[in-house]
Amino acid sequence: GLSRIGHRELTSTRHYNYPSNGGEGVRVYLLDTGINQNHYDFEDRVSVGPMLAKESRWGDIDNHGTPVAGIIAGAKYGIAKKAQIISIQVLGDKNTGDTETIIEALNWVSEEQQKHPGMSWAQKRGRRSVKANCGVCNSMSLAIPTSHLVDMTIERLAQQNITIVAAAGNGDPYGKSLDACIGSPASARLSITVGSSDSTDKAVSYSNYGRCVTLFAPGIDIISTSAENRTGYCIKSGTSMAAPFVTGVAANILGQYGPLPPQKLREIIIQLATPGVIKNIHDPDTPNRLLYASMAQEVPTAEGAITAATLPFFGNAAIAVIVAVFSQSFI
Repeated sequence: GLSRIGHRELTSTRHYNYPSNGGEGVRVYLLDTGINQNHYDFEDRVSVGPMLAKESRWGDIDNHGTPVAGIIAGAKYGIAKKAQIISIQVLGDKNTGDTETIIEALNWVSEEQQKHPGMSWAQKRGRRSVKANCGVCNSMSLAIPTSHLVDMTIERLAQQNITIVAAAGNGDPYGKSLDACIGSPASARLSITVGSSDSTDKAVSYSNYGRCVTLFAPGIDIISTSAENRTGYCIKSGTSMAAPFVTGVAANILGQYGPLPPQKLREIIIQLATPGVIKNIHDPDTPNRLLYASMAQEVPTAEGAITAATLPFFGNAAIAVIVAVFSQSFI
């Protein structure tokens, strides 16, 4: 996964260039099954927020949130290796959750930004060594049928510079792919919705499709941190493993350039993506783009190239939040 998004061409080279301070100052709120915060790869960069699931348990019983977090910010296999993660448990046993819990979690993040715009959760917990934040990311591990209430919440969060990264979804229970537009938050207008590709750049058969998909990222046989112990790793697949690659790249962009409006961040990720390389896309409305992780000094946009010199400095009080929604199945 890491090596593929680091190259324009499909290559056997297993090499990923990353900024040593990638994601520094960026907060990732992970809405999932929980995280094994004691894994050595997280280097004391994980804090535990509210446990909102109906059947909350300490840790990560289902071993899902931990590998997601490892893709985003793990020291060995992560994209943004200095990002800070706050776990919000919204899924109980067997990855079950509901719309009300998702909205409650999103509202909690929104309120955190309103109450403490210049201070991170870890800083409030006494970790004063954390750099003043320049962005925030949130991750959830489920999808729901299209919800007007969820979409309205996402629109409201966008007004606070909160960017939504959503998994396209893994199809129906029989493995048949579906239109990504039938589920929230993938269907939301401002979401960055991520499909899954394999090691040969083929769209995975169960990865949802359609105009609501923004781009693809690797999602098959991804190695990441395991919840089972402090040093272990596991192999996972699905759109819920593809989406955190996008979150990590977004965190690196925010860490380098500072807070950006959701529309701008989405545009940058689209413009950086490698076009036309995904095979087996059967739906003509599905964009053919593969995530690219270059941290070049110039970032192309419709208004011209963005550079560190041309970006405005928003200061510590400005917040850019990425809500990465990693779906497994509809409930």
